[in-house]
This record gives sequence, structure tokens and C-alpha cells, in this order.
Amino acid sequence: MKKLARKFNLYITSTTFDKYLHIFGIYTVEPLFAYSIAKKIMEIPYNLKVNIFLHVTLLGVSIGTIFELIEFLGDITTKPTIPNQHGLLDTDLDMAANLIGALIAAFHASFIGIKLKLPGNVEK
Repeated sequence: MKKLARKFNLYITSTTFDKYLHIFGIYTVEPLFAYSIAKKIMEIPYNLKVNIFLHVTLLGVSIGTIFELIEFLGDITTKPTIPNQHGLLDTDLDMAANLIGALIAAFHASFIGIKLKLPGNVEK
């Protein structure tokens, strides 16, 4: 996705593309992958929807923070011509977009639910 965005200069020509990418990325990676795998592997019993909501929100915010740190480390080590971090405002807006994505994911996981089918699992 990032290669396609760079090819069409979406990071330069669009002021909102990066924010939508953060919302979509946190929403898809976090509930559809991380939460499902954690729930299956750790076998956590979620008795209340609020527990699911808090767990997914915190997981999404944490993953978003890790993404921001990776962007920062990429900028200081590779010194690209178009940096990933354009300043503190960009980082703050990215973190806010990550929070929005995490809250959408938490709502989805809590009230709609997520089913994960792993190879070898047969539902009866």
C-alpha cells in the first residue's frame, strides 16, 4: 500500500491519506489479526463486552505506538528524501488516527464479534 501511495505521490498531494491509512491499518491489523490470535492462543475468557472493548483498544493503541516508533527509527537511520515523520503535529495526528482505528476495532470486536478459523479447527 505504501509503495502505491508513493508512486502516486499521495503523501504529498493528499493531506488526509496518511490518516486514513493509520485508521484502516490499526482497524484491520489489530482486530482481524492480533486480537483473534491472542484470544485463540491465550484462551482468555471474556465475560463482559467492556473487557473486550478495553483489551482491543489498548492493543490497538500499543500497536499504533510501535508503528510510530518504527517510522521514527526509519527516518533517523535511512534519512529518506520524503520523511515518514514531518514533525510533532504529524506524529500527534497519526496517534489520534490510530486511536480512532482502535476504537472502531474495539466496537467491532465487542458488539459484532470476530471469528477466526485456523487450519485444523472444525466447528461443530
